Order: sequence, then structure tokens, then C-alpha cells
Amino acid sequence: MKTPASEPGQAWDLTNCEREPIHIPGVIQAHGFLVELDRDLQIRTVSENWRRYLDGSGDKPAESLLRTDFSKLLDPENREEALKLLRSGEIEKRNPFQMSLGFSKRTLFDVRAAVTPTSLILEFETADSSLTSRFYHESREAVALLRGSKTLEELFSNAAKQVRKLTGFDRVNIYKFDPDWNGHVLAEEKGEKGDSYLDLHFPASDIPRQARELYYLNRIRFIPDVMYQPSKLHSVSSEPLDLSRASLRGVSPVHVEYLKNMEATASMSISLEKENQLWGLISCTHLSGRLRVSFEARAVCELIGEIMSSLLLMRESNEVAEISRSIQNHQSTLLEAMTRTDELADSLVRSREAFLGLVNADGGVIYKDDTLHVVGQAPSEESLKTLAQWLATKEPGQVYCSENFSKDVPAVKFGHADVTGFMGFSVSKAQKTQVMWFRPEVVQSVKWGGDPTKPVDLSSGSPVLHPRKSFESWKEVVRGRSLPWRKEEVSAAQRLRNSITDVVLQKAERINALNRELERSNTELDSFAYAASHDLKEPLRGIHNYAAILSRSLNEKLSTDEKSRFETIGRLTQRMEDLINSLLSYSQVGRVEFAMRENDLNEILKAALDSVRTRVEESNVKIDCNYKLPRVVCDRVQVVEVFTNLISNAIKYNRSAQKSIRIWCEGAEDEQPIIRVADNGIGIEEENKKNIFKIFKRLHAKSEYGGGTGTGLTITAKIIERHGGRIWVESVPSEGSVFSFTLGKNHHDA
Repeated sequence: MKTPASEPGQAWDLTNCEREPIHIPGVIQAHGFLVELDRDLQIRTVSENWRRYLDGSGDKPAESLLRTDFSKLLDPENREEALKLLRSGEIEKRNPFQMSLGFSKRTLFDVRAAVTPTSLILEFETADSSLTSRFYHESREAVALLRGSKTLEELFSNAAKQVRKLTGFDRVNIYKFDPDWNGHVLAEEKGEKGDSYLDLHFPASDIPRQARELYYLNRIRFIPDVMYQPSKLHSVSSEPLDLSRASLRGVSPVHVEYLKNMEATASMSISLEKENQLWGLISCTHLSGRLRVSFEARAVCELIGEIMSSLLLMRESNEVAEISRSIQNHQSTLLEAMTRTDELADSLVRSREAFLGLVNADGGVIYKDDTLHVVGQAPSEESLKTLAQWLATKEPGQVYCSENFSKDVPAVKFGHADVTGFMGFSVSKAQKTQVMWFRPEVVQSVKWGGDPTKPVDLSSGSPVLHPRKSFESWKEVVRGRSLPWRKEEVSAAQRLRNSITDVVLQKAERINALNRELERSNTELDSFAYAASHDLKEPLRGIHNYAAILSRSLNEKLSTDEKSRFETIGRLTQRMEDLINSLLSYSQVGRVEFAMRENDLNEILKAALDSVRTRVEESNVKIDCNYKLPRVVCDRVQVVEVFTNLISNAIKYNRSAQKSIRIWCEGAEDEQPIIRVADNGIGIEEENKKNIFKIFKRLHAKSEYGGGTGTGLTITAKIIERHGGRIWVESVPSEGSVFSFTLGKNHHDA
């Protein structure tokens, strides 16, 4: 094939042959002849070799048949039946069929028809009717053997054996295309001649794109003699006839040379399809002389190809179904784990086997809230964070995968030589969660039929491109790739992402519902506490007053024990009144509308110190508060109470000879200011820290440290909570405590 004008240094391979118009060669092979008919069955095109097949044609040139009525060539005895078939729209469904033609002596032909938008192409080969019965039985035997194959390997082997038995070819190979259209010989049946091609790989350039398209359109391609003399086509049209669906189509000179380099004298290819795509070929080659394969034998081979194509889909579907069952089991395990806990990452990591088995990975990572949760073999921490950041920029829900991530996405540093396969997705922009899986490198030794880096031979000083001459086994070691990710595994990852999203949304809705119910319950509880405490105060005060009046009026008549009992009634009613007042104060904190405005915490602290000044002076407390506090948006009255309660407790729970309190603020400009109140008091045991903010929860006897109701810190915590802040304590028993609180982010530095 002559090359087009090329630039200096241009690299050539057989993909340059994709421009060769092999579908319109203008010639056919000589083991049959071809005619093209118009809608009126007038001959538009005829091959030059037609005279060899029709007795009585004499020396009539091909041009003499052009524009003549094709019916004149039909056998008079079967003419009406033949014309009915030719004019029907079902003729292609009858392929192959038989027809008698001739001038003086009738000849029976095997015929194949191809319908085009404007014409009908008929191909004729001399029939051998004596073979029909034999091939009928052999076709039934072949079909039964193929259907009985239990595995794909057995199916490939049986198909190769049956095709070789039917045709007599020296070598029959089952040849599968990979995603890049390289070929791989999966099974072989051969005689003693020629080298074995079993397990060899062949580069995609051996079968160019337009050749693969013709294999898909025409399921069987037969070349009985590589050395054939082509027969020219004569036509009434100046446009070349498209022979894409013609089995007699002339052979590309490059392909002829390729076959000769393989030492093949004849060849045949049967197309194998799966899901409407070319899956592979049954490739047949002969190594000694011309080979005749009858129409009947080829028809059975074509049937074998169709059955094998359907069984391919069935067998692979069974394999996929088994994989899908395993994936479904793992998915159910993960879904159950996710619904049992609010911690997504922990649930997936704990279900290690299911998490990795879902996509058949060796390592996995969940990156959530800037924390890595690693399972199995994975890249370095730095690489994982880079990967997570890269995923976070991608479309949420889109699953990204690669067998060689370092090569496919060079912008991201992978950082792990043994890990090459990657799959991952980002859950959502809001969740800030990425899920990733990894696979190790799988070093493969690939045997090629010749050096794939030299698929052509460009003769020095010649503009002619030749296919390679060597098909000797050439081994290539492939590194840097993992096992490919199956589409079922990618789909499983996508479903996991959807499940995570669904579970998160369900939990969020459940939490919202619980919050709404809790808010309603708290409102009702506050209302009840307010009403109960308010209504109880009056009768309790009456009991207290009447007991006091009765005690005074009967004072001289009462014994010492009776006076003691009246005093006990007074103490108990007073304590109950104090508790009710505390409960009322606590409920009011939840009900009262806060007057939120900007305030100076220094002034608020001064007001609180004024309210406890007497106790400070009586207890001789040293207070250190020479620190500038910020301005914040708050309710002034409520925050005065916060400081008052904390300072009062610091004085109350302190046995030191020199009591001291320190008050200061911490926090950067863009952070919440943290107010701290420290003392050198009795401190708090670790096990009691969780109880100090609970209502009516006292850590000491009622008589110790001046008594109290146990509500001061509870009310303090409630006030801070309503400001959007939080309070906590750090303490060392016998050394003192530090109470810290925030009031939300709405503040200004002093």
C-alpha cells in the first residue's frame, strides 16, 4: 500500500492502513462470481469471471450483461419461484439458498444475497448438493457439543475442534479482542504443520479499525487461495460498488502480504459478538495449497459462531451473576453496619472484609473530618490526603478509577510504588467525606506474536508500507498496572455512595425530628416547672408561717422536744422553699426572652463583684482580674449571674487560709473568647465532674460548705447554653478548679 505524503521523521504503523478503502476494492475473489441488480432486476454490475460459471456463455464480455434482464439467466423450470424470492423483502433471511442458472446447461449454485438501499447484490458459488445431508448431521453434533460445554475454556476448545473438523484448515484459533483491540489467542486446534499461536497476543494494528467494522457487518470471511487472481467488476455506474457485506470481496494487498508472511495459503474468519459488539474471531489458516470449503460447511461454521456468541453472553452472565451475588452480600453487610451507628467511618472500617470485598480491593480508606481511617494496604498518609483533596474537587457521586493512577493522573503524587490501582468517590460537598480503594501492582508477562513495537516493515527508500514478517513469540513484561476494575465493581462503589447519602439523610431527618420533639418536651417541662414551683410557694409559705405562729403562741407550754420539732418544721419548709425558688429560677432561664445586645464584659464582671463584695471581704479573698475582657453580644443580667455563681462557688468551696480567684480571657482574634475563672479551692474528683451541672445534684452533705440547693451551676450552664456557648471544668482535688466558658462567636475584642 502506498503511503500518503509524510513529514520527515513520521512514525508509521498499520493504523495508517485505516485509510485504505477496503470496502470498495473494485475486484472479487475468483472462487465465485457476483452480480448487482436494480429494483427491476436489471443487471447493474457483473464480475469479469462470470463466463467460467455459466455454460453456453461463450466469449461474451462482462459488459454484454449490463442493463439486461437477470431473469433470462434463470432456469425456466424454477424461474417463477426464483423471481418470487428475488422480489421478496425476506431474501437475506434465506441466506444461503440455492438457484439454477445457465444458457444451454443448467448449473446449481449456492447463493448469498445482500440488500442495499438501491440494489440487490448476489454472490454465486458452484453447489455440491451431495454434501447437504452430511453437514446437516455434523451441524447438529456441533451444536450439541457447544451447548454441553460447562466452562468458557471448554466452549473455546470445542468450537475450535468442530470448525477444524468441518473445514480441514491446518490451524483454528479462538481470538479475543481486549479493550484496546489487541488480540489474544485463547484456544487452538492445529495439525503438525506451523507454529502454535496459543496464548500469544497480537497488536491492534494487525486488524485495523475498518477491517473490524467489516468483520462486524459480515460474519464470515473466506479466502480459499491467497495467490488468487482477482476478477474485476464491470458496472453501469461510475461509483465503486460497496462490497462491505459481500463474502467474495477482494482482499487488501496488505492483508494478502500479512497472510503470506504467516506462511498461510488460505484463511477464514468467523466473527464472534457479544452485546452488539465485536468480541473476537474464530481465525482459520491453511499452510499448504488452495483449500475449498463448501457453502454448507461455511454455513455450519457461521452457525457455530452465532451459537458461540450467544453462549459467550450466557457463560459470562453466569460469572457476572456470581460476582454480583458476592457484591450484594457485602453491600448488605455494609448497609446494616452503617444503620447501626452514627459513625460512618467506624462502621465501614469495622466491616473490613465487606468494605474491601465489595470491589475486590487490597486496601481502603475513608477520609472524614480531616481524619484518615485506613484498612489494609494503602499509600502514605501524605499521598492519601492529596488524593482526598483531589477527589473533593471532583463531581460528588462520580466514581473515578484507574489501573495505573500515577500515569493516568500525573498531577497527583501517588507515593507508593506497590499500589497502582485506585478507585474512589467524594460523598458530597456538605459531608466532606471521601471513600477510596487500592489494588497492588500485578506484574504480567505477555507473549506477543512478534515484537508489538515493530508492527510494520518500511523498506528503506521505498514508499510502500509492509506488515511485519516475524511472528515468533516475543515476551513483554508489563509493570505499573493493577488488575482492571470490573464494571460491576464500579457500579457497587456507586451504590455504596448512594447508600451513604441515603443513610446520612435519614439520620439527619431522624435527628431533626428528635430535636423538634425534645424542644417541645423542654418547653412543656419548663412550663410545668414554672407552674408547679409558683403554685407550691403559697401553701408552703402558709405552713411555715402557721408553724412559727403556733410555736410562739404555745412557747411556754411546749416541752424542749416539742420546741425542737417546731424548729425542724421551720428548717424543712425553708429548705423546700429554697428548692422551689431554685427550680423557678431554672425554669425562668429557659422561658425568659434574653435581651441580646453588645456589652463590655469588664463592666459585667464589675457588677458581679459588687454583688458578692460582702462575702469577698468577709472571706478575705484575693481576686486577680486585671485583664481586659472583650465586648460581646449577650444578655447583661444573665451573664452577671454566671459570674456571680462561679465567684460564689469559688469562695464557698475553699478551705485555704488565703483564698484566691483569678479571672481572665483567652482566644485569638478569629476564635471564640474563652473566659476562665480559677480558684485554689477543694477541687473536684474526676468521677464527679459529669454531675456538677445536673440540677439538685450535690457533691457534699447538706450541712457542709454552708448548704445549698445544687442548682447554681445548672442555671449557669443553662444561661451559657442559651447564648450558644459551652462550659467545662478542669480540676485537681485539693488544689483547685478552673471553670471555662464561651458565649458564642459574636464578639468584639476590647
